[in-house]
Amino acid sequence: MEEKYICVQSFCVSKVDDDGFTVPNEEKLIEKGEVFALYDGIAYMTGADVRMENENGWIEIPRDCFETRFKKLGFSGGRHGGKENT
Repeated sequence: MEEKYICVQSFCVSKVDDDGFTVPNEEKLIEKGEVFALYDGIAYMTGADVRMENENGWIEIPRDCFETRFKKLGFSGGRHGGKENT
């Protein structure tokens, strides 16, 4: 079972390549209403506190960003297989 969260305030994150490095001058908009699953692994590409995934990819964000911009929806089965922050 995975925990689902909905974004309650739009924000931008830096794009990250397959090696975990920030792509200069490129950002991804996370829009209000987007739903993400909380990743339950232990290895994060960027060293951030929280990793979330959905059908569009993944994001890694600081804990304070997660706590202020997401609201818990509940649980669902399965995992999204997003590999990169696109």
